[in-house]
Amino acid sequence: MANHCYNYIEFTGTSDRVNALREGFVKLSKDKDSETFKDACDKAFGLQPPPTAQYDHYGTKRFEFAIELVSDCWEESVEGFEDTPITYCPIVISGDSAWSPPEKLTQELCRAYRVRARHEYEEPGMDFAGITTFDEEGDYDQETYTYWEFKYKHDQDWWWDEVVYQIQEGCGYKTFEEFAEEHPYVNIDDLKEAWNRANPKNEDQ
Repeated sequence: MANHCYNYIEFTGTSDRVNALREGFVKLSKDKDSETFKDACDKAFGLQPPPTAQYDHYGTKRFEFAIELVSDCWEESVEGFEDTPITYCPIVISGDSAWSPPEKLTQELCRAYRVRARHEYEEPGMDFAGITTFDEEGDYDQETYTYWEFKYKHDQDWWWDEVVYQIQEGCGYKTFEEFAEEHPYVNIDDLKEAWNRANPKNEDQ
């Protein structure tokens, strides 16, 4: 069975572009005839990859997702056209892909539909995670982490609960030094606090 990579993708654009993008994802979710995920994406979104593109051209061979239209739209003014602001809306696509995130699909959709995107992904089994932001041209900025580092930086509640639990269960940490070596991205004060939370009778660090 393939490892599951969880994705949370927020696309942002004008209401007409977001609605068109939503229609594409609806078509993709209903596709039962295409042989590959690439073929299904090509049909649903009208994409035209190179003839040599492989079945995993868009970053994964499978993506099971949910669609969420977010109601929090807002207006932005363009210089010189302050009296006619443009309405922008977000749409969220979230779910599991096989092995790796469909970042290439996100990039191509930003180019084709002229939208922006923030693509978060995490894969605990293979220990990687990241955040990639795309503009309307498909240009991007990328942050990459290990899975635990990503949780520490972006999901503190989960990280504290899980790391304390692992220490208490003896998951490979016999000493504080071993624990600290395994989590080099954490500042020393948080390392000590986590260790002492898990060992309240031995607060000698």
